[in-house]
Amino acid sequence: MNWKSIYRTIRTVIREFLKDSCTLRASGLAFSTLLALVPLSATVFGISTAFGAFSSTEAQIKNFLINQLLPTRQQEILSTIEVFVENANTLGIVGFMVFAVTSVSLLNGINVNFNAVWGSPIKKGILLFFTNYTSIIVFGTIFLGASFTLTNTATQIIKGVPELFWLLKIGLRIAPYLFTFLLFLIMIYVIPTGVVRKKSALVGALIGSILWEVAKYGFVKGTNYILRASIIYGSIATIPIFLFWLYLIWMIIFFSLEASYVHQHYSAEVSFLDGKMDNPAISVSLSLRIYFICAEAFLRGKSPIDTDELVLRFSLDQSTFYRAIEPLTRSSLIYEVQPHHLIFPGKDLSGVTLSSLIASLFSYDEEGATAGAVHPLVAQFIQSGSSSFNETSVLDYLNEHRDGESVR
Repeated sequence: MNWKSIYRTIRTVIREFLKDSCTLRASGLAFSTLLALVPLSATVFGISTAFGAFSSTEAQIKNFLINQLLPTRQQEILSTIEVFVENANTLGIVGFMVFAVTSVSLLNGINVNFNAVWGSPIKKGILLFFTNYTSIIVFGTIFLGASFTLTNTATQIIKGVPELFWLLKIGLRIAPYLFTFLLFLIMIYVIPTGVVRKKSALVGALIGSILWEVAKYGFVKGTNYILRASIIYGSIATIPIFLFWLYLIWMIIFFSLEASYVHQHYSAEVSFLDGKMDNPAISVSLSLRIYFICAEAFLRGKSPIDTDELVLRFSLDQSTFYRAIEPLTRSSLIYEVQPHHLIFPGKDLSGVTLSSLIASLFSYDEEGATAGAVHPLVAQFIQSGSSSFNETSVLDYLNEHRDGESVR
């Protein structure tokens, strides 16, 4: 990759970042995080308290997370959060349920924004909504507690073997950076409902973790401004400082997500689609390619095509893919099997003419033309252009090109 392509990639990431209103999304999530921080902390540490085996690591987990996630004034913010959490614990079971709902709402906001940026549909259903996010909170807490418990055990074992002491030093040095990288990787790879390439997720996680460390360094260097803010805001200075840092965090997260998106969807092999999906010729051509791939697989006795396979093949986001096949599904030319996301031809290939296929892709029908919804020139153009295909079926076309040029 040369400098020109690097510059083009960075420009594309910034363009997507601005197009998806990531600054606005970051500000919304920063405020939501501030509101849900105490409920989420109370819920997480309430769950960890229920598991007695993790109680010994609770303070260690708090200190690690606060030092990892905040660049400055860690103990002050931690003390404030702990006071709020202790006050919240007096609310009883009703308060705990309210806090759980608030925590789940934050996770849902993250899910909605991530899928909007990735162009993926959001899975609906109240039961699915609560079970998924509750599972994330419960099992995430268990995993975090278990990892610290195992780390402490491994540390004690290594300390007993002087020859392995160097391994402990290296592990302690890279642990914060590894934690940040894994956090970005999990968010990018797991949260979007659409397919995410592992390589693209790794690229985004690497960029995000680097920007995270740079931002922490810059934030610490801006201590002079922070001190001035303390003079202006007095005892509540922690709140605007913390809110600004949350905003910066979400900006970095969305930028890393956009970097993964660009890496996956703007490959050289599909550069003909870059920014051209609003072009009718390009859009129809993509729909035609998808249909012929499905029809060819069916004709050769292969399994139905997985939509995720096509999304990756053409480097599309899911919203663009479903927009491309919408004319085909509307005309029953292809069917999608849920929940497996498999598509196959919906009509006998010998009964579908190329003229009717192309007319379907242009959403053209005789009734609409007669009613005046289609301009006569457009109707004449489509009829004249497709008339030469009236006698040629999709099956004939596929057989003709089976041993020759690819129909795709």
